[in-house]
Amino acid sequence: MKLLGWQSIRRGRVEFLRCPGCGKLWDLLFTTDNLYQCYRCNGKFPLEEFKPEKLLRRIAVCGGCGQDVELVPRNAGWLGYSCSNCQNYVALRFGRGLVQPSTVLNPKWLEIPTDRLLVISPSVLALECHSKRQFLALHAIQVTAKEEEGSFLSARFGENQALLLVKPDLSEFLGYLLWSITAHAVLNQLYVVPDERKKGYASLAVRYWVEQYADRVNDVFHVESPNRKTVGLLLKLGYGEKCRRV
Repeated sequence: MKLLGWQSIRRGRVEFLRCPGCGKLWDLLFTTDNLYQCYRCNGKFPLEEFKPEKLLRRIAVCGGCGQDVELVPRNAGWLGYSCSNCQNYVALRFGRGLVQPSTVLNPKWLEIPTDRLLVISPSVLALECHSKRQFLALHAIQVTAKEEEGSFLSARFGENQALLLVKPDLSEFLGYLLWSITAHAVLNQLYVVPDERKKGYASLAVRYWVEQYADRVNDVFHVESPNRKTVGLLLKLGYGEKCRRV
């Protein structure tokens, strides 16, 4: 998935279909045996029995390909609304509103109080994720991370803990570190954005996490399905005897 957002948003007429059984309006229907099924009443009817009606809805112009994307349930995904033509998130959902992906990917959108920032080093600050706003930023970064590492699972609000890594001037995100707690601290994911790699940020983040979080749970921490780079990093930092693969 891409995070190119929208060029513009307008109000326009979008076609819905009214169920002949219960009267519910749908923008998308499930078809089986050449009949169309209503999600509410589960009735199955020929398509011609559904009455078309046009309603005013928001329509975005995709920032990737320029195609119109109707902001209705059939185009809704995990984080917001996406373009089926170029696999781009045209708008992310936040509360009852919509927000541009580029806005979410700007650390200043988080309105971070200075005293909430953790100093990992002079070149890297971190923020613990606690709010839904902060998790939305994390999820947006994960969209890019999943393109590179398809096995990454989405962070779960209330289940996972995370550090967002940011530049000291809050100009951009550097990546994130995701973990969970059982009898041990479990390092689930570590990600540094491509343009900021080979600068030591991953090493700084892992060492900080081990000292400030993992060591306070147990002398040994676990690592979930580490790839070759993560294994190499942990060995380089001297954690070969301290961590366990899960």
